[in-house]
Amino acid sequence: MKQIKNNLFTLQASLPLFFQVDWLDFVCGKDNWNVLIFEENNIVKGVFTSAKQGNKIISPVLTTYMGPYLIEKNITPKEFATIQMKFQAYILENIQFDYFEQRWHPHFYNHIAFFQQGFKQQTRYTYVLKELHNLQAIWSNFKTALRSDIQRASKQLFVTHELDSHEFFALLDVTFQNNKVKNPYSLALIEKLLTFISLHQCGKLYVAKNNSGTVINAILVLWDSECAYYLMSASDPNYKKSNGNSLLLWNAIQDMSNYTNRFDFEGSMLLGIENYVRAFGGELIPFHHIYKSNNSFLRRMLNRFKS
Repeated sequence: MKQIKNNLFTLQASLPLFFQVDWLDFVCGKDNWNVLIFEENNIVKGVFTSAKQGNKIISPVLTTYMGPYLIEKNITPKEFATIQMKFQAYILENIQFDYFEQRWHPHFYNHIAFFQQGFKQQTRYTYVLKELHNLQAIWSNFKTALRSDIQRASKQLFVTHELDSHEFFALLDVTFQNNKVKNPYSLALIEKLLTFISLHQCGKLYVAKNNSGTVINAILVLWDSECAYYLMSASDPNYKKSNGNSLLLWNAIQDMSNYTNRFDFEGSMLLGIENYVRAFGGELIPFHHIYKSNNSFLRRMLNRFKS
């Protein structure tokens, strides 16, 4: 397995951040993830990454997409679909589990072989801005009210990248409490995350403060050579009408145009969040949430959770 992971390391330039060795070591631990390398005629066509927890194959924390990813893209749709089917067969022959749950990258849109083997699927959605180099067109495609909110916020707030891990965690904690949701992150994880993105130069914090220096909003964005990802946001509920989050997203989009050419909002099925993200004019992109349990107790719990 060590050699296979080394092979994955050599492919990193062709892979999204969430499929890269350093990221998987960070979110899973070095011994808690696996990779399958799919080849044809000694040419690597794709990779399948999986996080493991006992006999479970799961989606680890902070990781938007996992599972199969095809490297070869400059082929006909028929060839692409054929490779996806072969790749799925290869995966199914080489995995064992009691419980399986992954969110697949939108690029891998075919799950037929998994469906035939009894896997369940839910369609999820995200919004993606494309061609970040054309910032004027992106700005023009924002809803009029959103542009007005950003312009108003820019006169009342200033944007910085300076916020330590304790302050960011505290703001996240307040945000989750305000939404009556348990904070899924620990301070230790946030500290490790900020250290990771600083070390690998693959992420930035964007922070909005008012003239008194009060932190109003903060967002964290990651990126790779193909895409940027809106990973998380935090806000002070006392300043709901400041529009600081929108100001930060516009700053991040402009900034990301220097690094990559797409911006993935990592969309939500929650109506209020979906409506807000849609205002930025991105393309609605579906992706697969695939799951299955081979354990009768886990299967009942999973079906209850999905219902």
